[in-house]
Amino acid sequence: MNEDKAKNYPFKGLIASGWHTASIAMGIIVRSLNIEHGMIGSMVNLSWPNPTRPDDILYVKTEILDIKPSKSKPYQAVVEVNWIVKNQKDDILLKTKSTTLMFYENPRNHSKNS
Repeated sequence: MNEDKAKNYPFKGLIASGWHTASIAMGIIVRSLNIEHGMIGSMVNLSWPNPTRPDDILYVKTEILDIKPSKSKPYQAVVEVNWIVKNQKDDILLKTKSTTLMFYENPRNHSKNS
């Protein structure tokens, strides 16, 4: 669709798909976390309060809500996180609450001399 035609549609201009915004946010999140030992998402709640525009610069704000270490499986924890994606105008483009199983390193895997 061209820019002139897009002005006649509900968002009054060109926008990215919500899933494109989510994939950009996930790229930012993955590059900023130490997930060397893995993570598995188990639940996600997404909303897109505002559209992402072609010239938007995105950033992600993270809030850890809860960390529940596993009692039966050491070096694992269930983590609840809010992710908020905003643009340069501070508009909220994506809100996500996720529950993730995080794996972390067993310190016994390292000798004291390494």
